[in-house]
Amino acid sequence: MSVRTDKISSLLKKDLAPILQDYQNNNMITITDVTITPDLGVAKVFISIMGGGNSKAFFQHLEEHVSDIRYKLSKKIRNQMRRMPEIHLYLDDTASYAEKIEEVFKKIHEHDDSFKKPSDSNE
Repeated sequence: MSVRTDKISSLLKKDLAPILQDYQNNNMITITDVTITPDLGVAKVFISIMGGGNSKAFFQHLEEHVSDIRYKLSKKIRNQMRRMPEIHLYLDDTASYAEKIEEVFKKIHEHDDSFKKPSDSNE
């Protein structure tokens, strides 16, 4: 990525966060990453949704309102960018995946502890 695309990605991330807060209802939304194509035409926004309930249904709700989100964002950054990129939302589920992996490690650790034999103190 170039310096320009990095700057625009961070600008979009910073200005998109308060807009997405308007759409959260009992959910916590975190923008994990924003990448933009070299022609500045498409912005891929990776979001993580925690709490509240069904994250996939809430993500679908956000995707239905992506045009409104893009409009609000364009009003915020209109003096900084000539053309507003298209916004594509992606559900970033690395946090939930990491939780599942952590649970598996705990189960393995508990399973290993149950098979350990007490060591003899005579040795």
